Amino acid sequence: MAKWLAVPSMILIESLDQKPLAEVSDLLGDPETTLCVCAMDFDGSLSGQLVFAFEDACGLSLTDLLLNQPVKTATEWGEIEQSAALESANIIGCAYLNSLARQLSVETPTINELIPSPPTFQRDFAESLLQSLFMSQAVVSNTVFLARARFEIRGQPLNWTLLLVPDATSMAKLQESLPNE
Repeated sequence: MAKWLAVPSMILIESLDQKPLAEVSDLLGDPETTLCVCAMDFDGSLSGQLVFAFEDACGLSLTDLLLNQPVKTATEWGEIEQSAALESANIIGCAYLNSLARQLSVETPTINELIPSPPTFQRDFAESLLQSLFMSQAVVSNTVFLARARFEIRGQPLNWTLLLVPDATSMAKLQESLPNE
């Protein structure tokens, strides 16, 4: 991420959780807030979606940073702004999935490859986005499994969220193969 943004930055894995479905309604903040999401499907040893979510101001500031223009220059989601968000999600997502596959393979050798698809851009209310994200998990269980990451640029936390959302089959595979704590 630091190379892509050309400023000191990092992604921190915050949590790897299994939560009751009822507790995820505010996972991305106020359910009535409009959010942008760059989502990429992934397949391989596991399958599901990797989701890069952010509010308009945070996402548009990413465009300003990438284009080396003053903050608040980008004010709406045009083609260039969406392209900047999608390319950032692609770079960050691929790096994250590669790192996660390496880490998971230490505990579970059968989980060793996660292959991403190109990301898509969506903008909707947080509640609607969450419902669509966890639909496949909710069909088989009243709990959801997710990995969450936090972003920092120049040591300051950003209001960007990266969620790994395995599908129902992968969720069962993770529950069987990872050690219980």
